[in-house]
Amino acid sequence: MWHKVLIAIVAALALVIPHPALAGADHTLTIDGTTIDLPIGEDVTTTLKDGRTVTLRLALKPVLSYAAKGLAFQYPSGLSVSAREIDRGITQHMIATATGTMLILQTYDDINTTTLIDLMTGKMTDDDVSAGATRETNPHTRRLQDGSEISGTRTILKASSDDVLVEVHAKRQGKGGVLLITRHDLLSSPEDAGLIETFWSTLKLD
Repeated sequence: MWHKVLIAIVAALALVIPHPALAGADHTLTIDGTTIDLPIGEDVTTTLKDGRTVTLRLALKPVLSYAAKGLAFQYPSGLSVSAREIDRGITQHMIATATGTMLILQTYDDINTTTLIDLMTGKMTDDDVSAGATRETNPHTRRLQDGSEISGTRTILKASSDDVLVEVHAKRQGKGGVLLITRHDLLSSPEDAGLIETFWSTLKLD
């Protein structure tokens, strides 16, 4: 079990999830038996069976919601969440941007995730240190919107080109729990910074 968990985390460092395309008529709307192709963000004029002419526009909400067993959060609509079972009883939910910002949540059915914090902190930062970055890790606590707190680590990686912030937190849930990992450049784009901010401000853990 353990080697699969580590492989999943290391592989995540190189994964880039492309933004979903917003062009093209990827959606259809049926009104009174009439089916209309609707591209996002464009006005489409059509005539209904009763002779009425209507103009339609399909818009993407700026923030989307994601929920799975034991967790829920919101994220910017230009991104997507990937979910997969990486081993029996271990499910990973992840968002990655083209510029390297990552958000990873792993749920475990039978492992106390608070025991994995130091291990995952190392796996998420060891390669940077080997490449010449300096690492400063300190205990850290996050307060969720319901007032509860989760503990973990906050690591700053300093390199010649950029400074990267890595946080690893965990919450025990019954016999298992959830592990939460974020990684982003301290000078990341407003969009990437917005991903991390939106996630933490809306996160709910059962």
